Amino acid sequence: MVDPILRVKGATKHFGALVACDHVDFDLKPGEIHAVIGPNGAGKSTFIKLVAGEHVPNSGEFQFCGENIGALSAAQRAKAGLARTFQVSSVVNEFNALQNVLLAVQGASGETFSFFKSAMRDDELMGPATKFLMRAGLEDRSSVLASDLSHGERRQLEIAMALAMEPKVFLLDEPMAGIGPGGSKVLTDILDQLRIEAPILLVEHDMQVVFSLADRITVLVEGRNFVTGSAEDVRKNPDVKKAYLGEVVPE
Repeated sequence: MVDPILRVKGATKHFGALVACDHVDFDLKPGEIHAVIGPNGAGKSTFIKLVAGEHVPNSGEFQFCGENIGALSAAQRAKAGLARTFQVSSVVNEFNALQNVLLAVQGASGETFSFFKSAMRDDELMGPATKFLMRAGLEDRSSVLASDLSHGERRQLEIAMALAMEPKVFLLDEPMAGIGPGGSKVLTDILDQLRIEAPILLVEHDMQVVFSLADRITVLVEGRNFVTGSAEDVRKNPDVKKAYLGEVVPE
């Protein structure tokens, strides 16, 4: 049996009287996409922020590659190999696509922003930046300013920047948010290949995307584990449909 690369036990987070996550258990195995879904307010975004280190839990254990990371900051977890992408894209609008990825490559290499201009002439940095841009499907958009990219292309750019970290796990929070059907198809294909690079914890509202990609699905309801199972088992579970109160669960 393959050991999980990421394991969470009893993750709990209170915001005053509100319990956003209530003893949530989760694990992620090498090579898989494990999606976290649930109705609005179920605690999905809070959970991924707990894993990323952006929220401090009230209780819970967080293990990554066999090590306890509960005391690590978000930056330390990212450095250890947890690559986080956000609901709101964090690219630099004034830079073109290649420059954004180059900036990520430069940051991963430990060099400072003050050497950015010289990095544009450094083949050891430019080579990987170009490769990551290509893997995200943006090789023909390298010279386009980030501000001129479509919403879906900005998501692709964010993935290219995450690849620059050479992560061991991707934490993807609503990557399809605001993307039309065409862009969604492109990004779905990219994510399907991304799991080869590193397993993915996927928080996503688009159920078509979830059921086409996920190997396993954890459903949260009111901050608690409701069910975890294969995509097929969750799809057929009548209680999941009831929990969604009419939201679409694809047949």
